[in-house]
Amino acid sequence: MKTKFLISKLLISTGLLIAAQAVAADVPGVSNNIATANIDRHAWSDVVGWIDFGSDATASTGEVEVTDAQLKGYAKILQAGFLALDCATSPNGDICATSNFKVSNDGDGKLSGWGWNDNLGWISFDNATAGASVSYQVTIDGSTGDFSGWAWNDVVGWISFNCVNTGIGNQCSSSDYTVNTSWRSGPDIPPPAGDGPTGIGPGGSGGGGGGGSSFEDGTYLTSSVFDTRVQNGAALNTIMWLGNQPAGTSVGIQVASSNSSSGPWKFLGPDGKESSAYEANQGVQFRLNPKDHNNQRYFRYKVYLKWTSGDTPEVKDVIINYSP
Repeated sequence: MKTKFLISKLLISTGLLIAAQAVAADVPGVSNNIATANIDRHAWSDVVGWIDFGSDATASTGEVEVTDAQLKGYAKILQAGFLALDCATSPNGDICATSNFKVSNDGDGKLSGWGWNDNLGWISFDNATAGASVSYQVTIDGSTGDFSGWAWNDVVGWISFNCVNTGIGNQCSSSDYTVNTSWRSGPDIPPPAGDGPTGIGPGGSGGGGGGGSSFEDGTYLTSSVFDTRVQNGAALNTIMWLGNQPAGTSVGIQVASSNSSSGPWKFLGPDGKESSAYEANQGVQFRLNPKDHNNQRYFRYKVYLKWTSGDTPEVKDVIINYSP
C-alpha cells in the first residue's frame, strides 16, 4: 500500500484581502464587529466624555474590528476627534511608515499597546507596554465579547470600558455602558479525541506521527518553512486541507510558528500541546488557536494520516489563512 502525500502547493490566504471584500469604503481592511446598541459600544472618560467604538456607516463615527491579533480601525472621542487603534487603518490611512503602533490582542482578549489621538496623544491599553508601576489593562471576555478594565492617557487620565470596573464597583444603575464585540476567543472546534499524533497511523496505533517514524513510512509529512513577509509578525487564523478522504480515514495537522526562519519549531494541536493534532474532514476549514500563533512571521506544519485498512487519505493542498 502506498501512502498518498501529493501536496502540490500551499495556498496562503491573507485575512486582510478577504476582509476587504465586505468592508465600508471609508476604512479599507476593517470589518466592524462592535455592537450597535448605544450601551454596548461606548467607553467613558470623566474629562472628554463618551468614546464611541461603534459604526453608523457615516464619516462621523469610527469603524473598529477586533481580531485574534489586534484591534483595527478607529473609534470616535466625541469631544476630541478620532482614536486610531492601528497605524495601518487610521483615519488618515496607512501611516505606519511614520508612526508604527497598534493595540494588540493576545488571542485571549488581553489587550496591550497604544492608540493615538491628535489632540490627546498616546492612549495606553496596558501598564506593561507603558512601563507603568500601576497595574491596569483593557481586556475582552472571550465568551461574551464584553470589554472591561482601564486605559490611560496623560492628558485625561483614566478611560473606563465597563460600568462594572475594578476600583469603581457597579455604576450601571446610573450609567449603563460597555464596549461589546462579536469576536470570541479560542478555537472553534474541540480538541480531537484519542491521543492525537501518537494515535495517527495504520489502525491509529501509533505507526508514525508523534512516535517518530520517518516520512518514508508513509505516516506524516513535515512542510518546509513559509514566510508571511509580515515584518512584525502575522496571526495564523485557519487551516484546511484538500484531497481525497476514503471512508474510515482521517487527517491530523499540527502547526508551528516562529519569528526566526530557523525556529525553534514546536508543532502544536488545538489545546497547545505537542501530543494533539487538529483533525477535520477534507474541505473543512478549522480555526487555529490564536494563543499559539500570534505575531509570528514564519510557520510550518505536519500532516498525519490515519487509516484502518485499504486506501489512505490523499492530501493534495493545504490552505493557510493569516492576517497581518
